[in-house]
This record gives sequence, structure tokens and C-alpha cells, in this order.
Amino acid sequence: MKGKKRFRSVTELVADVTDDENTIDAVKRTVDETSLGTMLFRIRCQRGLTQAQVATEMNTTQSAVSKIEHSPDDRISVRQIVRYTQAIGMTLTLTFDRPRNAVDQVKALFAEICEKMDELREIAGDDETIRRGVESFHDEWLFNTVLRVIEGKNELRTAPALKPHRTLTVVASEDPSDEFVRRLIRRYVKENADAKLASEKN
Repeated sequence: MKGKKRFRSVTELVADVTDDENTIDAVKRTVDETSLGTMLFRIRCQRGLTQAQVATEMNTTQSAVSKIEHSPDDRISVRQIVRYTQAIGMTLTLTFDRPRNAVDQVKALFAEICEKMDELREIAGDDETIRRGVESFHDEWLFNTVLRVIEGKNELRTAPALKPHRTLTVVASEDPSDEFVRRLIRRYVKENADAKLASEKN
């Protein structure tokens, strides 16, 4: 039996099934733009660092840093990635998890958000200024989250197809949760208006 044809890259596979140069070039650009080395390069540039600076932090040469940024994904080791991310002042998070549906992902993200909120409260401690900042952030996050939840419910009730938008149209409903979130929004708006008025007087 004839063995399966093997390809060293996605670009080679595409070139084998089509002669269209535009398609091949488009795939190559997509692969290049989403490669690990390219992402590291972009992050370094965003942080305003040169290859020489990263090389110094990694205790290596500039050419070694350049090689990491231009190597195929399968040629970059985990150790290199860890050292590179440390050199640019970032951390690497590697997650192994079972496949999850959208509902499971939302639940997991919410649990993570709750943990981060707890961390913020711990950081604030007894510092009144930081505590006010954390409290303000809590209110802002709650407002934005509740607003998006209401938008989502409205879209489910009124639209044949889900289309994201940024306007809030309240739909009449017997759902008690709707009235609850409306009260939260009204309170949030009033408190912020009062705070703004007080600051203007001062």
C-alpha cells in the first residue's frame, strides 16, 4: 500500500493541492503572522525592548534572540520561551485542560475572575486609597457585566440572529432578575453622578 504523503509545513500542504500563488502566499502570511516567534517579536516591540536588551537579560547573544524570533514553532524549546518571556518582564502560563464547551468556559472564566477580585481585596488591605480604587473597579466591572448580560438577554428575546451591539434596550419581562439588575444600574449611575457632583464642589 502506498504510504501517505508527508508535509513539513502547512504551506507545503497547500502548495500540493493548489497552484494558485495568491492562495499560497495568503496561507504563508497567515502562518507567519501567527507563529510563536512572530508573537514574541511583537510583544518585545510593544514593550519597547531591543534584541540586545533581551539578550543581556537572557545572558546570551543578540543572534540567539533573533534566531528564536525567526524559528519555526517546532524549533523553539519551552526553556527558550520561558527565558525569553522572563527577559521581557512577563510570565508564561501553560494550561493543560480537557476540551470544554462554551458554558464550561464561561464558568471557568468567572471562577478565575472571582479569584482575581479576592487578590485585589487582599492587596488593598487597610490602605484606604487603594480600597476606594478597588471598590470603584468592582462597581465598574459589575456595571459593565450586568449591562452586557441584559443586552444578551434582549438579543435572545427579540432578534432572529445574534448580532452584538452596544445599545441597551430594556424589554418588558416578568423575570425578577431583570428588575434586580436594573436597580443595580440605576444605583451605579446615581452614585457616580453624586460622586462627580461632590468632586466638582470640592
